[in-house]
Amino acid sequence: LAAWRWLAARHLTAQRYLFGHSLGGAIAVRLAGEVDDAAGLIVEGSFPSISDVVKTTRWGWLPVAPLITQRFDAGAYIERVKAPLLVVHGSEDRLIQPMLGRALYERAQGPKRFVLVEGGTHHNTNAVGHEAYREALAALFGPQHGFRSDLQDNMIETPHGRDCRREVPIYSLYSETREPTAEMLAGLDALVIDLQDVGTRVYTF
Repeated sequence: LAAWRWLAARHLTAQRYLFGHSLGGAIAVRLAGEVDDAAGLIVEGSFPSISDVVKTTRWGWLPVAPLITQRFDAGAYIERVKAPLLVVHGSEDRLIQPMLGRALYERAQGPKRFVLVEGGTHHNTNAVGHEAYREALAALFGPQHGFRSDLQDNMIETPHGRDCRREVPIYSLYSETREPTAEMLAGLDALVIDLQDVGTRVYTF
């Protein structure tokens, strides 16, 4: 908490995000639950508590919960988190099973998003799920004449696409829908509007 306040005092206008992997996820969740100025929280390969992790092991039937002194009880703090939350877990994580990440996600109040990275383990989910991370963290929206204003057919709808340089989806707002759907906006905490040629083509935007 002291380090968080130190950063806030020295970077007054910068947005600060929290990221925690595995055990670090519990620490990040606790901090996010104690501050009200986090721009977002990302938790990868984490869990609701140490006792929940123990229960998924072959010795989970033993009554060891009372003996655990460091509980890392993220589940108790996640409900207090107000910042947008992204929970990521690898489908092949054998150390911290995916159901534990899902359980932590379910306890959060939102806005929130859960991403299961196919083929990801406890140690490589960030690398394997690079594209999934990008899609979860950002999206682009295109108006009637396309995202780059290069489609001139006035009455022809444009399809959804993908920006190869940024590796994020482009949702067309001149397709089967004329406004962003709830699914398109899921996980976004800010929307920036910047239309090209608005001075000369205002009647079409």
